[in-house]
Order: sequence, then C-alpha cells, then structure tokens
Amino acid sequence: MRTSSEKFGCLSMDKQTLLDLYRGGQRDFRGLDLAGIDLSYTDLSGIDLSQSNLTRANLFYVNFSHANLSHTNLSYADLSCANLFLALLSGSNLTLANLSSASLFNINLSHADLSGANLIFANLVQADLNGTCLLQASLAQANLSGANLSGADLSRANVSGANLIKADLSDTNLNQTNLGRCNAAYAIFRGSDLSATNLTDTHLVHAEGLEQSLNESEISPYQWQGLQFFSQVELDIAQALHQQKVLFYPHVRTILEGKPESQPYFLVIDGGKCGILQIEEQSCTLDLKRDRLLQQSGIVLIDSYVIEQCQNNPQEVVQDFLESLRTLD
Repeated sequence: MRTSSEKFGCLSMDKQTLLDLYRGGQRDFRGLDLAGIDLSYTDLSGIDLSQSNLTRANLFYVNFSHANLSHTNLSYADLSCANLFLALLSGSNLTLANLSSASLFNINLSHADLSGANLIFANLVQADLNGTCLLQASLAQANLSGANLSGADLSRANVSGANLIKADLSDTNLNQTNLGRCNAAYAIFRGSDLSATNLTDTHLVHAEGLEQSLNESEISPYQWQGLQFFSQVELDIAQALHQQKVLFYPHVRTILEGKPESQPYFLVIDGGKCGILQIEEQSCTLDLKRDRLLQQSGIVLIDSYVIEQCQNNPQEVVQDFLESLRTLD
C-alpha cells in the first residue's frame, strides 16, 4: 500500500497518505523517506519508523510513545515538546536535533548520535544513554535522574543546572563539560574523564568514584586552610565549625562492612564526644543502615541538615548541632 517514488533507496510518502494508513491500523512504516515532512501535533504512538529518513522533519508535539525510531535519521529534526515515552531510538542520528522540553522518560537512546542536539529542559529520567554521543549537546536544566550515561561522550556539552541524582556517569567522557550547578547527589563517576570539567556549585553529596577520576585539587575550586570542598555550602559549614573552635574532619573516608567510602560529611569531636554533621538533599534518601553502623561504632550523634538550611545560616546549623552533641551523655 506504500505509494510514491523511490528516493535515496527509500520509499517517499506524503503526510496525508501516512496518516490515512496509520488511522487505518497500519503501524509498519519502516524505511520511508520523510525528509522535511510536517507531522506536528499528530498522534503516532506505537509507529515503526525505524531506518527511515526524517531529517529536518517538523515533529513538534508529536506523540511518539512506544514508537520504534531506531537507526532513523532525525538530524536537524524539531522534536521539541514531543512525547517519546518508552520509545526506541537506539543507533539513531539526532545530530543538531531540537528535543527541548521533550518527554524522554525511560527512552532507549543507546549508541545514538546527539552531537550538538538541544535537550534543554528535556525529561530524561531513567533514560538509557549508554554509549550515546552527546558531544557539544545542550542539556541545561534537563532531568537526568537515574539515567544511564555510562560510556557516553559528553565532552564540551552544557549540562548546567541539570538533575543528575543517581545518574550513572561511569566511564563517561566529561572533558570540558559544564556541570556547574548540577545536583549530582549519589551519581556515579567511576572511570570518567573529568579533565577541565566545570563543577562550580555542583552538589556532589554521596557521589561515587570522584577520587579515581581526578585529583582532589581538580574536584572543586573551593579551597580553605589547605582543605578541598565540593561546594560553597560545605566550605561555609567548615568555616562555621572553625569559628566554634572545635576539632572536625571534613570528607571523612570510612570503611564499613569492609567497604571503603568517602562521604562529604563532617566528623566533629567536642568534649570527648564524636558526632557527624551531614548535608543532605531533601529529595535524597538517608542511608539509615550506614548511620546505624556508625552509631554502633561509637558515634553518639548523626544529624542531617538540608542544603537550604546550611546555605541560609551555616552558623545557626553548627550551633544547633553542637548544642545537641554537648547535651548527650
């Protein structure tokens, strides 16, 4: 039922023919040449356009949920605000495509080419971006919580202000990447290239693998009294503790149940009592098992303060913590 002439080795098809066939129940449209087509605002959920040519297509606000767009040429296409929930785009060409504010929740983009793509404000929660090329892409303010970015190329990309909570960035190329103001709590950086990476004001509470990826002096520009900190708020807490003339150790490296871990908390010793002051994100789950093990080892107090408290009044946070520590038997 496919009509039209042969073009670039693919069948070409006009918009009306495609929509009529789709509304008639057909879903298999593999290998079509639809370059430059305008399908904006249409519902194409579950369609199979794999190995098709959609370069420069207008796909604004299209519903592509559960669609198969694998190995498809979508370079320069406008997919802004499109719904790509559970869509398959593995191996596709999305160079310089516009995916701003697109819904890409749980999408498969593994080994796709998104060089120079616009993903500002895109929802990429739990997306599979394993081995994806995101060279010079813009992911500012994107939601990448829980996304798999292992082995991806994010060199020279702009990821500023993005949500990277629990994202897997192991073995990722982050050379000259802008990660400024990101929330990377619990993110994994093992084996990543973080040379010349901008981590200014990046929140790295419980982030894993940073020590293996770069030297401590490269992790953060926040230095004071020969100590290194991941963010301004941690430096403020350290200075507030210093003003109280108490003994404290920032970024304590511990071994619990035989497993080493480095945590951005402060071990405070005052009057012979040991306590831990933690900076936590409200959205992060506390590690209750770890805290229980620390208390069993003699830490009498483990107190957590959300980052907003620490930012707004670090002196008040430290005073509150010390009062609690000093009143414990």
